[in-house]
Amino acid sequence: MGARIVAEVFIGLLQLDPDSYLSVQPNWVPTLPTHDGTPASFRMIDFLTFAGVDPTSRGQ
Repeated sequence: MGARIVAEVFIGLLQLDPDSYLSVQPNWVPTLPTHDGTPASFRMIDFLTFAGVDPTSRGQ
C-alpha cells in the first residue's frame, strides 16, 4: 500500500510539472536494448540484463 502511494505521488508530480518529460515529450518510450533487437519486445529479462543482474551476467 505504501509503495503505491509513493508511486502515485511521483506520477502526480511528473504530470503537474510543465518541465517534466511527461509534459515535454509525452510520447517518449525507453530505448533500452533487447535480446532480439526490436524495441516492441522489451521484456523483464532485458531490464535485468541492462541492470547487470540477470543470471548470464552474474555467471549463473
